[in-house]
Amino acid sequence: MDPALLALTTHYILPWALGLTLLFEAVTILFRFGFKVQATRDTARYVARWTRGIRIHHGYWGVPLFIVGLAALIFSVGPVLAAAWLTIIGLALIKSDLVHHFLVLWPITGSHDFDLVYPEREQYRR
Repeated sequence: MDPALLALTTHYILPWALGLTLLFEAVTILFRFGFKVQATRDTARYVARWTRGIRIHHGYWGVPLFIVGLAALIFSVGPVLAAAWLTIIGLALIKSDLVHHFLVLWPITGSHDFDLVYPEREQYRR
């Protein structure tokens, strides 16, 4: 690995990704437990018909951001700072989603709620 890329990752990308993960997770916890919002229950009515019943987690949005940002860093395409921030945001979204479902929800509620589809999926296909 290129030493400059390794230094960028170690000293910039990973610390910012960790901080942003914690921020995203704090907001997610606020909505889930503070405002009592449950994505599967409260967004199905509006979102499910657009996604044909497939549940979209915030970590899903992080995957393409992370891949594009990392590829731009590895292949030196575009501004380094933009590529680094795409990588940071993508990684933070992925990690926040995983932390929320498997380290927060599962121990607290007894269910990870990592639903791939909304309940009663057939009604949203119309």
